[in-house]
Amino acid sequence: MKTIISTAALALLVAQTAGATPAVNQLFMNVDNLVSDNNAEYVIDLAGQPTILEVGDLMIGSITFNTVEDLSGVGGTRSIGGGGPVDELVAIFATKVLTAPPAGGFGVFTLGPVTPGDTAAAVGAGRMTPGLKAEFDSWQPGTIVSVYNDPAQDYTRVFKPGPYAGPDDGDLSPPVGLDMGVGPFLAEERLLASAYSNWVAPSAATQLVELGFTGPDTDGDGAPNPNGAGEDWQVFGSNNIANLRAINGVGAFANFGVNMLVNNTGLTFQPVATNFGTADMAGSSSLTGLGSARTPFDVFSNTDVVIHPVPEPAALALAAVALLALGGFARRRRR
Repeated sequence: MKTIISTAALALLVAQTAGATPAVNQLFMNVDNLVSDNNAEYVIDLAGQPTILEVGDLMIGSITFNTVEDLSGVGGTRSIGGGGPVDELVAIFATKVLTAPPAGGFGVFTLGPVTPGDTAAAVGAGRMTPGLKAEFDSWQPGTIVSVYNDPAQDYTRVFKPGPYAGPDDGDLSPPVGLDMGVGPFLAEERLLASAYSNWVAPSAATQLVELGFTGPDTDGDGAPNPNGAGEDWQVFGSNNIANLRAINGVGAFANFGVNMLVNNTGLTFQPVATNFGTADMAGSSSLTGLGSARTPFDVFSNTDVVIHPVPEPAALALAAVALLALGGFARRRRR
């Protein structure tokens, strides 16, 4: 069987030989990797109660991955981004609440992918720009998270001096208009764009993977559902958004398992154990609250994901050819 390396994967290999340090170079091959991140997310109210997280609402957010740990205990821990020599590993995600506990209570939420109908409703409500809608709609059906290698190293989830400066523009509490921000796009999107900004302006970031659900559309909303093979996304917490924002998120946490829908890394990923079976990526997160952060986001959280990368034979062969070519060039120069 012929193996084809994508343009994005080839670009990463070329960057490596040219002296750049793509984020995927920090992964440990052939072992489980624990990748840790910080993320931020906000609620788009489509169900009619701005202070309650309920079925039909959207949760949109951004992620920066900071460290990767070799879970075999051999390779230690490596850093990603943070102003160092390694590019940022960042992501944006979009989910929809599929099930929720009764108003005013704690319980289990299940989350799934958004659809073009959902993004159209968000644009119609004034909570999403047409550019971000186009970005989400370009994803494969079922995608929840899109991950990027970003040399810009400009991720932020709080307003600060510089390109992401802006007003501390309130929250989702009524009137909702306070949450709309100023300028050419919404306050949340101004910070979301620090992870991946192509819908705002051309970005140097390269897409690595899209992750999500691969099963059939069993609920008729136009998006794939979990296929039973380790896929799911569940959150336990309060459906009162003010409680979720509180310090430590009032004990809220999430568990998820997702599979690859797009893979531009030049690697394959062996299934890992999730709370629901096995999938290409397993993860868990805990809400940390916002404290006094100057941000338009509704929730901060810390997330750990587990993946098991394996080099593709064709990628290894291409890397070897590139190294041999560089070696030959060096010998010719010495002559």
